[in-house]
Amino acid sequence: MIINNPNDIKSGFPWLVFANNTIDPIAKIIDFKTDITGVQPKNHAMLSINQGEFAVQNMTLINAYRTVPMSSYMIKGQTLSFVNLVNSNAQFVNAFSKSVQKRLSRPGFENGYDFLGLLGQALENPIVDTSWIHTPGLEYCSVDVIRHLVNACPYLPKEDQIIINGIPRETNPEQLWEILLNNPKTFYFYGDYNFSDKT
Repeated sequence: MIINNPNDIKSGFPWLVFANNTIDPIAKIIDFKTDITGVQPKNHAMLSINQGEFAVQNMTLINAYRTVPMSSYMIKGQTLSFVNLVNSNAQFVNAFSKSVQKRLSRPGFENGYDFLGLLGQALENPIVDTSWIHTPGLEYCSVDVIRHLVNACPYLPKEDQIIINGIPRETNPEQLWEILLNNPKTFYFYGDYNFSDKT
């Protein structure tokens, strides 16, 4: 499905949103390093619990985790893919939202970006597992999405809990995207927003 304007999405929360920017230099480096053959490129993961806004883990030292208008990601070179949970229910939605709100309310220094974790991802290779390299208590984008899924998944069917709890905690955005696509009984791919379709 083609999404003409993500701001018009009024239900189905929470949304897991995967971005791919083909212009931003940092996004290009992430794409190069995390490329999975046969998988649509994704270099950022975020989420939405309210109409018209994303909760995002930005790359700053302080107050990196915050809400921003969706329009800030509806930019040139950007594609956004929207996914939600097949077996979502009111209890899951409530628990997921509370988990996000709790993180948003933390002091600014506790919401910095996990630059050390990004380094761990950059150093990853087939011989040595470097996913353990990260700053305790801090996260990068896809780790945040996984955190909230894990916190809320006890309200989902057992099969979904097994899938979600089996996701490695330091999974990068493209790896997480692949996991979601490979588990259609748990995750539902709703559609894409592509800025280039609007010009």
